[in-house]
Formats: sequence, C-alpha cells, structure tokens
Amino acid sequence: MNSIWNKNIRLFCARFPGLYDLNRPLFSDDSNGPALPPDWELPDAKQGGKTLRENGIWLHSAYNPAGEAEKAAAALIKPDRASSSPLVFYGFGLGYGPIAAARLYPGSPLALIEPDARRFACALRVLDWEPVLSHPRCVLLINAAEQSVLSVLEDPLLGETSLKSMVFVDLPILQRHDQGYFAALKELVKRNIWKQQVNQNTKKKFSVLWERNRCRNAARLTELRGVRDFAGIAQDRPACVVAAGPSLEGILPHLRALQARCVLICVDTALRSVLRAGVEPDFIVLGDAQFWNARHLDGLAAPAATLVTEIAAYPSVFRFPCKEIVLFDSVHPALDAPVIASASKGALGAGGSVAATAWDFARLLDCPDIYLAALDLGFPARRSHARGSTFECQSHRESARLDTAETFGVRAIYSANTSVCADYMGNPLLSDERMNLYAWWFESKAASFPQHKTWSLTAESRAIPGVEYLPVERLEG
Repeated sequence: MNSIWNKNIRLFCARFPGLYDLNRPLFSDDSNGPALPPDWELPDAKQGGKTLRENGIWLHSAYNPAGEAEKAAAALIKPDRASSSPLVFYGFGLGYGPIAAARLYPGSPLALIEPDARRFACALRVLDWEPVLSHPRCVLLINAAEQSVLSVLEDPLLGETSLKSMVFVDLPILQRHDQGYFAALKELVKRNIWKQQVNQNTKKKFSVLWERNRCRNAARLTELRGVRDFAGIAQDRPACVVAAGPSLEGILPHLRALQARCVLICVDTALRSVLRAGVEPDFIVLGDAQFWNARHLDGLAAPAATLVTEIAAYPSVFRFPCKEIVLFDSVHPALDAPVIASASKGALGAGGSVAATAWDFARLLDCPDIYLAALDLGFPARRSHARGSTFECQSHRESARLDTAETFGVRAIYSANTSVCADYMGNPLLSDERMNLYAWWFESKAASFPQHKTWSLTAESRAIPGVEYLPVERLEG
C-alpha cells in the first residue's frame, strides 16, 4: 500500500471534492494510485528522494530536486510582497516547485495548471503534497480549458485581478508533454495583460471626463430603465450587430431583409449610414463618453429605435430623438460617486469597441445566433470606415490642400503598429494592435458562450477563431 498516495488522496478529496468527483476513476483506482506513464522513470536522487526522467530527459534535478526547488522558490517573490503576489505554475512535474512555494509563502495564493489529470494523479503517488493541499489559498486548474484558466486567474478569488502583478513560474521543460496547450494559454495571458494596461491608461486619461458627465447626467439614473429589463426577451430570434467597417456598403442593401429576420442592433458609428439606407434599427448602442462619439448622433433621429448607453455618455446623447433610452452599468468605475453605487441597471461587456458592447447586449437578449455585419477589425482595401460614416465625412470636412482626406485615412490605418492578418477568404488584411485587442475579445466570448453562436456576414472582415463566415444571401433565402 502506498501511504503517500493515500494521504494525498485523503487531503485532496477533503479540500477539492468537486475536482475529485470529476476525475474519480483516476483517484480511486486502487490503494497505490494510477499506473505511471510508460515514458516515466523515477530514479533516486543522489541527495535523497525521487526525481523524474521522461523519455530520457530530466524534468527535475538528478542530484537534489527538493533543495534546488527551495532555492528557486525563495527567489520568486520579493520579501515585501510575499503575502500578496499570486504564484502561477505552468506545469509542475512531480510538484517540487509548488510544494516548496507553499512552505515558503503560506499567505500567497497558488494556482497550479496542468492539462493532464493523469500526470497530476501520478505526482500524488510520489511526493507528499500536504503543504499544497492544506494551503489556504491554493487553486488547482487540472484539465481546464485555456479560457477557463484565464477566467480563474482574473477572479478576485486569487486576491489580485491584475495579471501583471502575478508571478508566473514558466519552465518549458515541465510543459513538453502539451506544448500547444501551454503556448495557447500563455498567449491568452499576454493578451489580457496588454488589455489591462490599455484599460488602466484609458482610465487615467479620461477619468475626469467620465466623472463630469456622470454628475451632469445623475438625474437620468432614476428616470431611465436599465438593460436588465430586456434580459431574455429574444430567446427565439437571432440578432444582427451592424458595425461601421468599410464592408458595411455591401450590407446596406440587405438591411431590410435582415431586420425582418433579426433583432437589428446598430453601433453609433454606423447609424448615419443605416438611416441613410432607409432602415431604423431596433436598438442603437453608444458606449463611449467622449464628445466626438456623441457627434455620431448629430442631426439624426430614430423614433422607432431604443438607444442603449451609459450614464457617463456625453450629455447631448440624452437628447437624441428616439423611442426610449435605456442604461447599462458604467464600464468605467466611478472614482467617487456613491449616488450611483446602488443604481445598477445591468452590466454589459466592453472589449474596447462599441461593437463588443452591442454583441453582449445581443447575448443579454438571449439571441441564439448573433450575426456580425461589417465588423472588419482591419482595413479592407486600405480603408478605415464605410463611406458616408461620421468619420469619413469628418475627414472631408476638415481636409485641406496639405492635409487631405486621404492623409486622414492613412493616419487612421498606420497609427497603431500595423500588422497583417487574414480575412474569411484567406486574403491578407491590414490590421493593427487595437484591432488585435478587439478580435481577442470576440474570440474569447465566442468560446465562453457557445450557446450564442456568432457568425460574420462579411467575407472581407478579419477571420476570428470561433466566429464562422455566413454569406448574407443565405439569411435572405
């Protein structure tokens, strides 16, 4: 009988009963634990204890694995942050690293990531995991999808929602068994660290504007309904989110047919073009508090449409002629606004683009299918916006002999580290860092909410993993 295994399983079952039940066949094979993988060797280390060799490659020290793990763990966190910095292990082999860290940092959260539950079970056969399994702030992410891991890492459960403040223990030798999984996960973490930095910079830049707008609009909180009143009202009807990419021109002739089949949700930047085509959307979404975003509504009216916005929108937005204005909770945390702290209207996501908020509103409506129209997230034919949009009209109004509309467009395309991606036809498409951030948001949401299938109706748009292309003509038929 393997006493180490039985002790570990007793502790594991008591601490993580749900994870134990999910993998019960592995943890209840017999009193000695599951069979070791055929490519594993467990020779004795020269200083005592077991070490691990896989396919002839040492995963831990052949001399003193426990001692070397303690030295490595001692260098992970500065002494003044030992009680606050979460430690995230990308793989762990037999577990020497997490065990040493659990002993050294009893107040620091631990997150252990391993896509292969059998490898974790085999590690419990070899070492005494009591320091980890009895650690008060330990999270085991065993056989979890990459997006699920990211959601846990960003959860306040770990005591720190900033990925940049976490310490990632990244030893490629411990990830050889599933390099694709760990590469995809690290890319997700890298993207979200960048996203958090962008959000932080945005807050620093616009916080004064947001607070001024909130104060001027405070009375609207009691006057207007919230988006939560619309939750689940379109369970049997798809939605079409109309964005303002250059491919919008090809969508405009189909808008009437789309509205006959779908809840038509238009972002503020596309409204001028949509109304010019003779179509009033069911909903208009405006999520940016800046004055220039309010200008998208200037001189327009949509008496049959509902405007979806937030309390920090520029005040003129609330004078827009429409059927109704409804609010969602501000995506910009209030610095000092106790008057609105208890006035929740319902939350909508924000992925840097108003189209992200529109997509999340369609999800709130519970639409089973969400069609994206003209969400290009790139520059088809080297154009930044559809003809007739507010941005394009502004470029012509402000053009001069030495600063033409074409110059305005070039600045828009090449101002944020231009890169190349692919559209739905496999053709190269110019994009940039901002568009990358938006695309990652839609990719993650498509994976997180598979019950709301997302499609793109424009072949010229950037191909987003998890979002399939559907010719708009198929919807008309």
